[in-house]
Amino acid sequence: MADDGIADAGTTDGGMVTAEAAIALPCVALALLGSLSLAAAGAAKVACTDAAGSAARSLSRGDSVDRARALALAAAPGASVVLRRSDGEVVVEVRRRMQGVGLFRGIGISVTARAVGVPELGALP
Repeated sequence: MADDGIADAGTTDGGMVTAEAAIALPCVALALLGSLSLAAAGAAKVACTDAAGSAARSLSRGDSVDRARALALAAAPGASVVLRRSDGEVVVEVRRRMQGVGLFRGIGISVTARAVGVPELGALP
């Protein structure tokens, strides 16, 4: 190589890719943990919706409150379940509080689902 003042292209960026990777990898990991937390919240929302629907159907058929609560808790373990009968309707609210994943563990996520049913003839006391 002649000494003409032009540097060899392979030697001018030493360590640049390493620095970019050192910045990019934590950002990718943070985005992944955030996505996992949102996916877990979405799954909990689906479970609460299923639980509320099952319990509302059970109450609409005339099943006992204990039976409806058991169905809701089977579909959404650890959730709080509120069952009401009023104005010719049955109302079920299922709420679940959960924690985020990884660095998002300190962020509490609360999901709620509500289902309303109309009792079948003769189902209400």
